[in-house]
Amino acid sequence: MDSGTGLPFFVFKFLTFGSAPKAHRNTKDLVNRAFDDETEKRHWMKTAAEALLVFGSGYNGLNLPHLSYTRVDLDGRIYTLKDFGYTLNSKQG
Repeated sequence: MDSGTGLPFFVFKFLTFGSAPKAHRNTKDLVNRAFDDETEKRHWMKTAAEALLVFGSGYNGLNLPHLSYTRVDLDGRIYTLKDFGYTLNSKQG
């Protein structure tokens, strides 16, 4: 529960990015992604954060009860749909 609003939420957080140890155990053809620099890595992490927010908890990211229901922690900054310019179908959060 959000201490400020009292609304429920959940947070995605990247534990790794560019590698997938668990997937490597299950998929022999998966390769790690090497980034040219931190700027490129940050760009793709932010893109992934947006995708996670739109995905939501089960393909429902744009149909949630409020805009901050799904959050992504990216290096200590919390992103919500609003940070990427999204609104919900019929409800504003």
